[in-house]
This record gives sequence, C-alpha cells and structure tokens, in this order.
Amino acid sequence: MRPTRISQIGWEGLKIPLGKAQEIDLSLKPVNKLPYNRQKEKRRAEFVTITQEELGQRLKTARETSGLTQQEVADALDIQRTSLISIESGKRAVSSIELDKLSRIYRRDMSEFFEQAFEEDPTHVLLRTVSTTEIPVGSINKDELLKCANLCRHITFLEELLELPVSPIGPVTYALRQPSSRWNAVQQGMSLAEQERKRLGLGIWPVQNLAEIIRRQGVRVIEHAMSEDISGLFFHGRKLGLAVVINAAHKHQRKLFSFAHEYCHVLVDRNRPSLISHV
Repeated sequence: MRPTRISQIGWEGLKIPLGKAQEIDLSLKPVNKLPYNRQKEKRRAEFVTITQEELGQRLKTARETSGLTQQEVADALDIQRTSLISIESGKRAVSSIELDKLSRIYRRDMSEFFEQAFEEDPTHVLLRTVSTTEIPVGSINKDELLKCANLCRHITFLEELLELPVSPIGPVTYALRQPSSRWNAVQQGMSLAEQERKRLGLGIWPVQNLAEIIRRQGVRVIEHAMSEDISGLFFHGRKLGLAVVINAAHKHQRKLFSFAHEYCHVLVDRNRPSLISHV
C-alpha cells in the first residue's frame, strides 16, 4: 500500500482576484467565508460546568476518536485499565495531572473538554457511515484515516502555535437548491464551476494543478490509497480545518476529477461533517 501523503499549506505570493461573485440562476451564490480562517484576535470559547459523567464521556470519545484502546491509554497513564474504565464511566474523578496527560495523548487542548460544544471527530462520523451502509468492509482503513485526521489536527496546532499567516480568502460557501433532476444537478455543477473559475481568475483553459489551487484555498489535501470503489472523502472540523482525501491508487486523470468533485463538497456541503464519494 502506498504511503499517505498530506500537503502543507502556504500563502506567500498568492494573487487571486477577489471580484464579488454574481448571483446566477439555480440560487447559486456565495453566502459566507471560510469559518476556519483564524484571525489575529483570539476567539473566546464558551466554557460550561460539566458533570463528572459528562467529562468521562468526552474523554472516552476522544480516546475512541484517536483509535486507542483502554489498555494503551491506561499504560500511558501508568494506571490500571479498571481505573480508566471508572474515569470514562464517571465513577471516578480524573485528576488535573491525569487530564493534562490525556490531553497530550489525544492531542487536544485541555480546554476543549470544558467547552460548551465538544466536537466529535468528523472521521468518526464517517466511519459510522461506512458501518451502516453497503460500502464493503475494508474499503477504508480506519487506522490510516485517523492518522490523516491527526495530521490535519497537528497542522492546525502548529499554525496556531507559530501564528502563521492564514489564507487571504478561503473558499466561499455556495447555497444550492435541491436539484429537481439529474440534468438540473449537472447545470448546478456547471454554474458552480463557472463561478469559481471567475472568482479564482482561472480563465477557460483546462486546469492541471488543481491540487495546488485547492491547497491555496486553505484546504488540507491528502492522497491516500483506498479501495478502488472509493474516489475520495471530505471532512472538516474546528480543529481539523477543511480536508479532502483522494484515492492515491487511481490514475492521474481520475484524481483530477476527484479533486474537483471533493472541492465541490467543500463549497456546498459544509453543513455536513463528512462525506464519502464513490466511483
């Protein structure tokens, strides 16, 4: 299996015209900027008082999202597995030292466990979707997918730690009506492509460096070998940013189509935490 590759992002030298997108038919128009473009000012998270049981459940969710077993975490904390079970079930309080260690193990900021809305990793939602659909078991490697998500989380952490410059624009969001037919869906796709070409100044010629263009919009671009019937994945979260995963096992021309397809999800489906695209 080919190794997972993830691109880093940089914004220097990026010059893209920011002409205001025009309203077009089919109710296709930008409605807001990318929510993950962190500005200079610090966002103040809303904290709440949570019960011992709720904290335990959040710690359990974080562990499962990280793909770790109770025994692995217990060993890292140097406690018995039964003690970790008690913590996760809310029967035993977690000490500040243990919580600090767990935050490092799960690669999360400790404050996340006390925020009003505790974000479940969207890749967990995606994996649940796989388990409840007709997608063949093994089409997506759970451990590798979680590694992809952790790489995205690391990049977000480093960006914030180093106060790196963020994308000057970020992709907009387009609001589309539910297509009434397949042809209507095709028309929406053509209109969306036309608007993005205008917004990004791409002209009418075929675009070959599509992955780089998507990166410059603030999207994590990952290539990862998956089952032949999976063309790509899209997921996003506050700590992950926006990410598209393309099947590295596919040929170049197929990848170009997949990049464009997943980018469409970035533009119109950010109300959903994750999506799977089939060939």
